[in-house]
Amino acid sequence: MTIKLGVPSKGRLMEKTFDWFGARGVTLARTGSDREYAGAVDGVTGVELVLLSAGEIPRELAAGRIHLGVTGIDLIREKLAAWDQRVE
Repeated sequence: MTIKLGVPSKGRLMEKTFDWFGARGVTLARTGSDREYAGAVDGVTGVELVLLSAGEIPRELAAGRIHLGVTGIDLIREKLAAWDQRVE
């Protein structure tokens, strides 16, 4: 099984997420141009990087199209129903 990790496709949160994983030996990288939502993961097997807008991540989690996601708590509260029962 491949785990799909949703990460913001641009901005400070994307950069901080890439840095956080990088400090732990996992390299996340954008592949292609800034307009493409393609990414790569190096340093761990079985993980696929999915670049999304920060606002799309809660919706994709709820729909089951990604397994893990990094986004702001404000977006979780706004876009994910019953978030307090579903988010750790």
